[in-house]
Amino acid sequence: MMQTKKTIGFWTALALVVGNILGVGIFTTTGYLANSIGTPYLILLAWLVGAVYAYTGAKVYGVLAAEMPYRGGDYVYLKKYYPSYIAYLFGWSALFITYTGSIAALAIGGAYYLNDIFVCCDFTRTILSFSLLGVNVVFDGIKTTALLLVVFFTYINYLGLRTGGKTQIVLTFFIVLFMVVFTVATLVSSAHIVPQRSPVIPSQTVQGFFSGLAAVLFTYMGWTTIVYIANEVEAPRKTIPRALAAGIAVVVVLYLAINYSFLTVFTPAEISNKINVASQVAFSLWGSGVGRLIALMILTAVLSSLNSTVLSGPHIYQAMARDHLLWGKLKKMHPRYGTPSAALWVQCVWSIVLLLSGTFNQILTMVVAAILLFSILTAVGGVRLIIEKMKSGQNAVRGNLVHSAIYIGLCFLVLIYIMLENPLESLYGFGLLALSWPFYFVTNRLSARQ
Repeated sequence: MMQTKKTIGFWTALALVVGNILGVGIFTTTGYLANSIGTPYLILLAWLVGAVYAYTGAKVYGVLAAEMPYRGGDYVYLKKYYPSYIAYLFGWSALFITYTGSIAALAIGGAYYLNDIFVCCDFTRTILSFSLLGVNVVFDGIKTTALLLVVFFTYINYLGLRTGGKTQIVLTFFIVLFMVVFTVATLVSSAHIVPQRSPVIPSQTVQGFFSGLAAVLFTYMGWTTIVYIANEVEAPRKTIPRALAAGIAVVVVLYLAINYSFLTVFTPAEISNKINVASQVAFSLWGSGVGRLIALMILTAVLSSLNSTVLSGPHIYQAMARDHLLWGKLKKMHPRYGTPSAALWVQCVWSIVLLLSGTFNQILTMVVAAILLFSILTAVGGVRLIIEKMKSGQNAVRGNLVHSAIYIGLCFLVLIYIMLENPLESLYGFGLLALSWPFYFVTNRLSARQ
């Protein structure tokens, strides 16, 4: 069996961790958080809680990746510690909820920043609206633009255009540099820090706080990219945990700083449910010219994340198709371009379905709920690994049990509050998961006949 060439060193791994997290949501989710949490200092506290989530999660995945440095990430871990249906369910979720939902949400975010760049056009105007099977489908400029972005990035990945490791380092460096310059410039330019408007915490704040954490956790998600290509990392047992820890540290500092700068310009009420908060800050402080430039830079980061998500998802579907857990055609490679063409276009079609059938916040809620569910299952598998190593006398850090407990606890609490706060979106997401069972049954029967 031919071994995979080790091409990813520490700095490339670090760039992948930082770049993929930063591109996922820092520029698109603060408004969602502000809508749930009306107090500036509680918003910053939510980002600190998110930092704990990210740090403990990185520790959990670092342990698993060090033990099983193979391509596939969660799918590999779930397949080892659970019945095959759970691993199948993860792949089903990736195809119908998590990856496709993330693609839809990122495309919508990108469309809003394009709207800021092309100020002469109002992308928010409704083009067409109708009801289909009880679902209100709205075509406006935002969703039409988002749809075109999904098709475009699917097409360029279908052609096989990829970004190399050195390019990823350069891109990540400039994204980090931009965030630092933007934060410092905002703090210098803003005339005041928005005071806490009321010392009294409303009765719904606790529930709103945990609901808002859904946006925070979505924004911190993305570090798992490196474990999906662990077999391409040099010395993965050392490199991956180091890259995860360093990457999370960089991201936490940037997130706290940039959100603090947002809150020196606007109150939570003023940015409530705004997807393009950063460009709104730029327009307010420096006018339309600089605002459009800032929107262009942010758009680059968002679209970079969109591209990496479109690229990485089909590798999960392919792996499962090879294991006879998804449709066999999904494993096919294009004869000319050498890309997972069928998987890419199936992913594209369902991303568009989610994009057209829900708002940014609805898609975000459904995606985070599904990711949290599988994060809990993966972390429990990590606990089993640590206990096994301790029983056999191997070198296992007992502190990892504490990290795992904190990570599982946070995931569970936020998942419960998402379900309570957004029952319809939760039911829709879990309904999609439940649909996997008959397909799994049929797939197993067909596989047994082969």
